[in-house]
Amino acid sequence: MDEVNNEELGNKLVEQALELWINPEIERRKQSNSLPENFKIYSVQVLINFDAPNEVRFNEEVKVILEGKLTRETVKGEKVIIDEVLENITNVKLTEKDANAGHFTMIFHRGFWHINFDFRYNASRCLEHSKAAKEFLVSAKLSLNRNNMRAFVDNLFSATELIAKAVLLMHDEVVFKTKKHSTVHERYNTFGKLGNINSQYTKLLNKLASLRPIARYVQKDFSLNKEEAKEMLKIANEMNKNLLKQIPEIVNTKENQE
Repeated sequence: MDEVNNEELGNKLVEQALELWINPEIERRKQSNSLPENFKIYSVQVLINFDAPNEVRFNEEVKVILEGKLTRETVKGEKVIIDEVLENITNVKLTEKDANAGHFTMIFHRGFWHINFDFRYNASRCLEHSKAAKEFLVSAKLSLNRNNMRAFVDNLFSATELIAKAVLLMHDEVVFKTKKHSTVHERYNTFGKLGNINSQYTKLLNKLASLRPIARYVQKDFSLNKEEAKEMLKIANEMNKNLLKQIPEIVNTKENQE
């Protein structure tokens, strides 16, 4: 999530958003006579998905959770006007209904436009990948404790590949559309070479990718030092923890209403 403070950068972002998304949507609604009379914008949101058309929302259509300092106490579930109760906006979060979208959001608040954007995608899908990876990590640990090294390698490979794919899903539409293991590995390595990933993580995935066929399909003699295996498991767990830090937080509005 990024909040725009630099005026020049903010102006450029707004210009691009107007040109690419907002003005075309206003024109489309004008043509379809779906704009209300005396239409004025006080909030606008652009949602971008890998698997759905872009969506532009205006005013009451905008769905976000705002965080900031309150001017007075409020009751849970109370309908409020944000200018009356919110002194400042410190964060903007999407709800679970838009869990896999990137977004550009502008909200007019106390005389100023608050601009917020986050072009990471597939938060919900990434969380599911992380949960699945955790199961394989647990299985890998059990296999290691029993000295079942072939099963250890197979499970740890599955875990690290899921984590690698989740990291890429936040940014990479090609990975979102592919089912090929080779594409995930190639693009994860490229992402790492650009300095976006700890080199230990790419090395681990590559090592496991070379070990797995030997271990899984008994292609030739296989052996793995237990101390080395422990270090591999440690790095894989770090990979998953690091992934969870990168995934955008999605607010479950149903839980908040309980």
